[in-house]
Amino acid sequence: MKSEKEKFARRLNEALDDISYPRIGHGRQSALAKELKLSPQKVGSWLKGEEFPKTSQLVKISQLLDVRSNWLLSGVGSKFIKGSGQSYFEAKNEAEEIVVEDTPLVDKEAFELALAWLKLPFQQRVAIKKVILELGSEIDTE
Repeated sequence: MKSEKEKFARRLNEALDDISYPRIGHGRQSALAKELKLSPQKVGSWLKGEEFPKTSQLVKISQLLDVRSNWLLSGVGSKFIKGSGQSYFEAKNEAEEIVVEDTPLVDKEAFELALAWLKLPFQQRVAIKKVILELGSEIDTE
């Protein structure tokens, strides 16, 4: 039977997979550590199910991943924050259908944009998301 720490690690890795964060063994631990300004060892202990993050760190993680901290910690409730829309992972699967100025948005470009977006503070990401959605709705009405 898995411990609660191991279950937390599974949910954390799942949420990181959803936003196409680097895979385990390919920079996931160091990228998340850099984003949260923590040691890779500390982050690694969460990813491996050895420890829980402090409450303040859990809040930062949930904001970064756009998931509910309660779901991340306990697995209870809905995963995504209400109104957050589809995850990056879901949007990435539709990327081949997106055309920007008659140029297909390639997976590499979408991934680079997502990584740059993830590096922004939460409030800036929320503001940029609103702008992008508004611009997209203006294009649809033209």
